[in-house]
Amino acid sequence: MKHYTALFFLLLPILACRPSVYGQRTDSTAHGLSFAVRGKFLTYAIIEDIYLHTYNIGAELIWKERHSVGIDANVFRWRFQTDFYGPDNSEDAMYDQFEKRSYLSVDYKFGFLRRKQFVLYANALYKFGGKYRMWYRNYNIPEVPYDATLQSTASGTFYEPGLGVGMKYYFGNSRFGVDLSMNAVRRFETRNEENYSETGELTYVDDLNKDRNGFYVRLNFFYHFRR
Repeated sequence: MKHYTALFFLLLPILACRPSVYGQRTDSTAHGLSFAVRGKFLTYAIIEDIYLHTYNIGAELIWKERHSVGIDANVFRWRFQTDFYGPDNSEDAMYDQFEKRSYLSVDYKFGFLRRKQFVLYANALYKFGGKYRMWYRNYNIPEVPYDATLQSTASGTFYEPGLGVGMKYYFGNSRFGVDLSMNAVRRFETRNEENYSETGELTYVDDLNKDRNGFYVRLNFFYHFRR
């Protein structure tokens, strides 16, 4: 039943399509099929001690920049660092918690407003084949007592349908551009956990459901071969 729900979200914009008002355009893309490659590689700090690492690569088949279908391979990783403050007010990394997700994704975009340098669109997306993993890395600082909870791990699988709106923007008259969208999603996740207590006692939790709603911004850089 969950997969039927995902399919419904993916097809909803297609079923709701109707003729749209487009700006006039004279380039070759307005007359047929074209192709683009897209991707990114980003590493940056959100705030102090919280780091994001994400990359993806994919391709998109475009029809007159009104309809398009794309596919990507994605990796997304968080790193949460906990620091130790010494007696001289020095600050050192004590341990890191990592969360990593890898998945494939497909999307459909319907352009409802097009101009020479940008296209506004509504989109449906579906992440599938998702794998989740959580683990710790201890820096083994002598002044800090060992914490058995740092051995805790988690792993699981997930899939995620969603809907959103976005914009493709071309850099001047080039074929390069940036694609930015805002998306509301529903994540269906099943997780297995190994949890250590401070006394070293280990407990297992299997087939834990972590379904939840979410919102995220999606960014891609692209090259359009036939613009």
